[in-house]
Amino acid sequence: MVAFDEKTPAVPNNQLSWALLAATGLMRIPRHTGLGRWMHAQPEPVVRGDLAHLRRFANATFIGRATASRSDGSLQGQQAASPPLDAIVWATGYQPDYSWIDLPIIGSDGHPRHQRGLTAAPGIAFLGLDWLDSRNSALLNGVGADARRVVHTLLKQPRSVHGS
Repeated sequence: MVAFDEKTPAVPNNQLSWALLAATGLMRIPRHTGLGRWMHAQPEPVVRGDLAHLRRFANATFIGRATASRSDGSLQGQQAASPPLDAIVWATGYQPDYSWIDLPIIGSDGHPRHQRGLTAAPGIAFLGLDWLDSRNSALLNGVGADARRVVHTLLKQPRSVHGS
């Protein structure tokens, strides 16, 4: 059984798609620009090949976004209901937790307050965050540009009293 919002955009995961994204510069558009703000507000796409693969399984039922659990152990979705289920694995991705950081660099929403990775605390920066500067920021092939910029800026900051 597969539950997801059928309106979630699906993109192909192939070399041509990645080449087009790289060639057009879409993955490097900064979040603070008008286009970057618009792109950031859009739902994250899923990889179309994964969905096509799932649809080939005879036992996969696409129910749309799950809306309720039912007394017989099934889920009600926007388009259909699942059969009764023995177990549910709710895979929703990951959520970072910055609660262990005891510095005034975490906002009330629980997310780091930063400007392109740099915080108000001298010597403290973030890398690899989703949309740190662009969509590419959280991807292996994109974090390098952020890392170069952040490290360059950190190296120009005055050293602390403790010498580190």
